Amino acid sequence: MAADRCVYFHRRNDTGAVFYVGKGQRARPKSRTGRTLYWQRIVAKAGYSIQIVRAGMTDEQAYALEARLIGLYRSRGRTLVNVCDGGAGVPGFQHTEDTKAIMAAKKLGVKRGPHSVEWNQKIAGANKGNRNFLGHTHSAETKRKMRVAKLDKPRIDSRQVRCIESGKVFTSLSAAAHSCGANVGNLAKHLNRKPSHKSVCGRTWEWLTL
Repeated sequence: MAADRCVYFHRRNDTGAVFYVGKGQRARPKSRTGRTLYWQRIVAKAGYSIQIVRAGMTDEQAYALEARLIGLYRSRGRTLVNVCDGGAGVPGFQHTEDTKAIMAAKKLGVKRGPHSVEWNQKIAGANKGNRNFLGHTHSAETKRKMRVAKLDKPRIDSRQVRCIESGKVFTSLSAAAHSCGANVGNLAKHLNRKPSHKSVCGRTWEWLTL
């Protein structure tokens, strides 16, 4: 087996901390392809440098060293972006046809059986207090109360709006916004006294009716 593998560190440029332990052939440490999103985010934010830990190893030797270093860093509470703990088998390994046949046979006819009583009870308990009313139907009396409450509450666009500077009164929120080319949502936030909307179109406004 060719001894052309190496183990390397990727370090953050801002702190110098190791954030990735890898192994591969000579060109792999410099390659950005096949990296995780987490790796890419760190590199985009802090940049990175490469440190070759050891070169001239076989696959087995490189995997063993990679796994040992990842375990060492994680045992010390260091954060790495490595998805696994290293040493994940020999690349290019394939199951034999006999093994594949055995694995396929085990999966044939396998069905998910009905859940146990204990499982069903856990699911039922977790669904208690469901606030989404899934499968729930309101009673006729509840529906009537909801309709009355909705009718009693004036629509926001039906309230009159007054420009304080000019004293002009508009019949609705939409009309007031249209008069100065303002966004209806921004004007509503201003009228409801949102701190981020102290004025709209350089003017101040107020609700005239409740």
